[in-house]
Amino acid sequence: YPYPPSWCSTTLLRHALPLSMALHRAVIAQGSYILDKKAITFFRSYRLAVVKDGPDLPVFQHPATLLRLAHWLGDAIRSMLENQAAGSGAGGGGGASRNLPFVLAALSETSDKFLVVGVVPADEYGDVRRK
Repeated sequence: YPYPPSWCSTTLLRHALPLSMALHRAVIAQGSYILDKKAITFFRSYRLAVVKDGPDLPVFQHPATLLRLAHWLGDAIRSMLENQAAGSGAGGGGGASRNLPFVLAALSETSDKFLVVGVVPADEYGDVRRK
């Protein structure tokens, strides 16, 4: 082929970058809002947060976007707990409480239903669990 195929064009990538950046900003803004408002409920065996309002609420009606927010929040919580443990001189005994599953729900205002996702964190950053 004298020219690359159309699916190989960078034009599509250039058009998708602003959307990807806007999505990333929405995840960070919503996640920061949830953390600032302390809107995460800690239960014995999992953590729960609910997205019920905000300008980006329709963005989180897609499972992949809600999962992205759940992973971001899980990493942020782990980082906060590690910083607290390091600041208090704890010897890392809170590993079990730090790695609780995280459940995230987002309200759909149009259907008055919730989309719910759950994630289980790895033991350490970059770890993969084998089954």
